[in-house]
Amino acid sequence: MAKKECSVEFCSNEHEAKGFCKTHYHAHMMKNATGQDTRTCVECYRSAPEVTFQGYRKQCNSCAYYRYKDGHRERNLQKNYGISSSDYDQMLLLQNGMCAICPTTFPGGRKTSNYFHVDHDHTTGKVRGLLCAGCNLAIGHLKESVATARALADYLDAHSSV
Repeated sequence: MAKKECSVEFCSNEHEAKGFCKTHYHAHMMKNATGQDTRTCVECYRSAPEVTFQGYRKQCNSCAYYRYKDGHRERNLQKNYGISSSDYDQMLLLQNGMCAICPTTFPGGRKTSNYFHVDHDHTTGKVRGLLCAGCNLAIGHLKESVATARALADYLDAHSSV
C-alpha cells in the first residue's frame, strides 16, 4: 500500500493527520486556533491555507515556484550583475566547474541552490568570478580587504602545524 503524502504543495513528507504531515499539521492547528488560517496570494489571488506560504512571502508556494522557474534567475543575474545565464555558464566553464578560490565543485549554501555565488566588486560592480558559499562568506567577512586577507594568510602560516 502506497504511503499518503502531505497535501501541502511541494511537500513530500508522509501524511500524519487531516491531510498534513506532522510539521504542516502542527502549523495548521496553530493557525486555526488563532483564526488566521488563510492568506490571499498576490499573484493568483486565491485564498489558500497559511501553510502553503513560506514565512512572510506574499505568493503561495505554487506561484513562487513558477515565478522562479519562468526566468526569475535570468532577470536577477541581469539586474544585479549585468550578465546573462549564458555568461554565467561560460564563466563556470572557464573555472572548470569549480569555485574560483577553492577546488570544490559543490556550490553549498541553501539546500535548493545548485548555483555558485556571483562574486563582484561592491564599489565598481565588476564581476570577478563564481564562488562557493564558504568562499563568498569569507570574502564578505573580510569586508573585501586585501590587507586583511593577507594578514589572515600570514596568521595561518605562522600558526600552521604542517
